[in-house]
Amino acid sequence: MKRIASLWICMIILFVLTMPSVAFAEVIDKDASGFTKGEKESLTTFFDDRVFRGEGSKQDAFFEIGKGRQLLPGSSVDLYISHSPTLLPDHSTLTVLIDDIPIASTSLDKSNIKETLFRIDITSFDLKPGFHKVSFWAKMKVSAAVCEDPQNSSAWLVIHKKSKINLNYSQSYSTANFTWYPSPFIERGSPNPVHAILIVPDNVNQTEFKAAARMSQFLTAQSPNNRLNVPIYAESDLTEAILRDNSNIWIGQADRWKANGQTVLRTFSQTARDDLIAKGIIAEVVSPWNDNHSSLVVVGSGKQLMNAAEILTTESLYKQLQSTYSIIPETIAKIDNQTEAKTDKTYNMTLEQLGYGNLVTEGVLQGGSTFNYSIPNNWDLTNGANLHLVYKHSRSISFGKSVMTVKLNGVPVQSVKLEEKTSVHGEVDVKLDSTVIGTSRNLFVELSFQFVNPTGGTVEEVTSNACSADTLLGDWAFVDKSSYFTFTPEKRTSYNLDSLPFPFVSGEQWDKTTFLMKNRKKEELNAVMTLIGRMGTDISEQSDIRLEDYPAGNLQDALKDRNVIFVGPSAELPPFLNGYEDSYVKFTSGQAISQSDKVEILTELAHRAAVIQLTRSPLNPDRSVLILAGIERTNLSFISRALADAEKSSAINGRIVVIDDRNQIHSFPRTIDSKKPVLPNIQPASGFNRPLRNSGNVFLGTFVIVLSLIVVLFIMVRRKNNG
Repeated sequence: MKRIASLWICMIILFVLTMPSVAFAEVIDKDASGFTKGEKESLTTFFDDRVFRGEGSKQDAFFEIGKGRQLLPGSSVDLYISHSPTLLPDHSTLTVLIDDIPIASTSLDKSNIKETLFRIDITSFDLKPGFHKVSFWAKMKVSAAVCEDPQNSSAWLVIHKKSKINLNYSQSYSTANFTWYPSPFIERGSPNPVHAILIVPDNVNQTEFKAAARMSQFLTAQSPNNRLNVPIYAESDLTEAILRDNSNIWIGQADRWKANGQTVLRTFSQTARDDLIAKGIIAEVVSPWNDNHSSLVVVGSGKQLMNAAEILTTESLYKQLQSTYSIIPETIAKIDNQTEAKTDKTYNMTLEQLGYGNLVTEGVLQGGSTFNYSIPNNWDLTNGANLHLVYKHSRSISFGKSVMTVKLNGVPVQSVKLEEKTSVHGEVDVKLDSTVIGTSRNLFVELSFQFVNPTGGTVEEVTSNACSADTLLGDWAFVDKSSYFTFTPEKRTSYNLDSLPFPFVSGEQWDKTTFLMKNRKKEELNAVMTLIGRMGTDISEQSDIRLEDYPAGNLQDALKDRNVIFVGPSAELPPFLNGYEDSYVKFTSGQAISQSDKVEILTELAHRAAVIQLTRSPLNPDRSVLILAGIERTNLSFISRALADAEKSSAINGRIVVIDDRNQIHSFPRTIDSKKPVLPNIQPASGFNRPLRNSGNVFLGTFVIVLSLIVVLFIMVRRKNNG
C-alpha cells in the first residue's frame, strides 16, 4: 500500500510539473476558482500612487467595456491600500462605488496599515458596454472629538498604482455580424484593444497597400498612446497556428488570394450568392480556422478597396453596416471627421466626444476625477494646448476658500477659487504647456476640488473651529461634459525624427512620398505599417503615396522628384541610398559604419541593430529620405517594437538613431536640427545710438585723434619749457 501511495504521489507531482502554463489573456475553460471560461484583462486604476488626505476624500477613475463584450464571473477590483497608523478604525473607512452605486467598504484598521490587497468581486453587477465610473471614497478620523481639523496631516490613505480592475470577458453575441463592429476585431477600453491581424496578398500592390495602411492607422488610433506594433502578414507568412489563434482582416483583390484567402472567400460564398464577390464586398464570417474567431473580408478592385477602408474607419459610416455583408459603393461622399470640430487650424475636442459624461464630485472635503486624451502624432503643439472647463458648484461651501485644482500629467497647472458667481456658472481656460505635455503626447488630466464649509459665525470663527463633518452633504461640484480641449497645431520646421510626419506630410496631405521595399514580407510590412500608424495623417484615395517596385527599370529617375521611405534589410538598400554624402552611416559587410564625426557606433552595436535615419535626398535637395533598415531582416522587428513603445520612442530624436536587440535606443544629440530664431534688424532713429558700421575705421580714427592731441600737448609743453 505504501508503494502504491508513493506511486500516486509521484504521478501527481509529475502531472503538476508538466502542466502547460496559461497565458494571461488566453481563453481558458476554468480558472483557479472554477469560473466560466473567458478572456481576462487588467486595467490600471491610477497611473501613479494616489494619496487621499483629510477627513473626507473621493477620487474617480473611468474604464470602458467594448460593445461586443459581457462580464463573466471572476471580474474584480483589486486595490492595494495603506494608510496612516493614527486613523481610528471605528471611524475610518474606504468605500468603492461603480457608477455612484456603493459596492464594498472596508475599515481602515491595523490589518491594512501596510500595503494590503482589498479585493472586490463585481461579477453580480450588470455592467453594460460603454464607459463606467469607479469611485474611491475615504472617510478618515484621527480623533473621536465631534469637531476636529478636517485637514489633519496625519489623516491619509494611499491607493497604490499596482491596483487593477480585473475583467473576465466573453463575447456578448453568438453570430458574427456588423451590428457589433468594430468588435470583435477591436475591443475599445482594453489595454490591448486590437484582437485581429491584417492580411494582404503576397507582393501587395499599391491599392492594397494604401487600404491596409488606412486600416492600420485606424487600429493604431484605438491603442493607448496612439502606439501599436501593427500585426500584419503577407498571405505566404501565415501558419495554421496564426490563423487559428486570431480573428483576421483580409484586404485584397479576389483573384490575388491563394489557398488560405480562397478558403475564407468560400466560407462567405456558403452564406451568400457567389456573384457578390465579383462586385466587391465587405463581409464578416465565422473564421474557417476557429469558430470562436471572426474573419473580416474586404475584396474589390482599384478604388473599391479604398472606399471599403474609408467605410470601416469612419464611425458615421460603419455604424450603418448591417447583417453580414455589404457591397462596396463605387463612390463615397467626403465625410468630415465627426470626432473633431475644425475651424481653420483650431481643433476642439469635448469630454463628451472622448466618451466621458458630466464629472460630479460630492459629499467630501476633497475629491475629483481623472480623464485622458492622446494627441495625434501629426500635430506639432509647440505652443501647447488649452483646456476650457465649464463648471458650477454648491452654494453651501465657503466662497473664496474652496478651490478647484487642475493637474496635467501629475503637474499642477491651474487653481481657481470657487466664488459665489461660479456657483451658478463658471468657466476657466487652463494653459497646457508643451513642456508638461512631454514627448509621450498624452494628456492625463486630474480635476480635484477642496471644499471649506462654513459652520456659522465670522470667517475667523469658521477658520479656527474648522468643523465641517456635519455639512459634507452640501459639498458638490459639477464639470460639464461640454468642456473641451483646444489645439492649434503649428507648422513643423525642425528636421528631426521626432518631427515626423514632417517633411513627408504637408498640412493634412501626404507630399509625393514613395515607399520602397524590395520584399514585402511580414517584417517589412510590420515596420512600415507601424510607422504609418504613428505618423497619423490619414491615407486616402487622393493621398500622393506610391509603392515602387524594386529593382525598377530606372529607379533613380522614378524617385528624383519624390520623398522616399525605404524599409528593409541593409543588404537590399539601393547603392545610391547607401553611404551618400549626407548619410551618417554606410552599410557594408553586415554592419553599420559611421561616416560622420557626429555619430559614433561601436563594433558591438554595428553588427546587430536597426537604423532609422532622416536626411535630404541625394537625388534632390528639396526632397527627403527616411531609411528604416535592419542589419538583418529580423532586426526590422526592433524598429516596430521601438516605435510602438510610448516610453522608449520618446528617445527617437535627431536625424539618426540606432536600436539594439535590448530595445535600447541610441540617439546622437549632435545630429539634432535646432532652428535658431532670426533676430529682427532694428535701425535706431537716434544718431547717438546708431550702430558702428565699421569698427576698424572708427578705431583708426579715434587713434589718430588721440595721437594728434598728444603731439599738440607735447609741443605746447616743450615751448613753455623753452620760454
